[in-house]
Amino acid sequence: MSYLIFDIELSGVAAYDEVIEIAIIELYRDAKTYQWQQRLVFDTLISGAISIHPDHRMLTGLSNNDIQNPSLPTLSTVLSKLMTSYPNAVWASYGCLFDLVWIKHSLELNGTSPALIAEVDQIRWVCLLKLTQQMTGRKLSLDDICQTQREHHRALPDALLHVQLARRWDISQREYQQGGIPTLQNYGF
Repeated sequence: MSYLIFDIELSGVAAYDEVIEIAIIELYRDAKTYQWQQRLVFDTLISGAISIHPDHRMLTGLSNNDIQNPSLPTLSTVLSKLMTSYPNAVWASYGCLFDLVWIKHSLELNGTSPALIAEVDQIRWVCLLKLTQQMTGRKLSLDDICQTQREHHRALPDALLHVQLARRWDISQREYQQGGIPTLQNYGF
């Protein structure tokens, strides 16, 4: 089974804000050695947002100029490629439901085809925060559980922290053993 460990960054948290960056790392077991392998799939800024809220400029270190490059891919372009290349992958991030809802929201804001949005609704996902809570009995920040202090939140460094947790908790053995892997559609989003 292939896992897409990902992180996103947002332009803000208002209703008109959207995804401005995405990083995705494929995590899988080697068929012969059963050792975890990883491969960077995407690490890109995303076009579409008009501006980044000042709080999120400080949080990410990104500027409005960073997202104004016309050569940046759209989120729908990235998602279309992922859904074609990894149709059966399980997606995982520290706040996975939050992240997937923002992805869907951003797609809808930009007039993405209903067919692609319906595919996003069917993504199977694992919340690494929930796994962390199951393993430790506590809700911990990503910095606390990974024993790090991030100056900025950027998609790739954060996704690499998610990979550490997926390996630590052996995501392949613990993915919601009670009730299977959820989708957005299961949650009514």
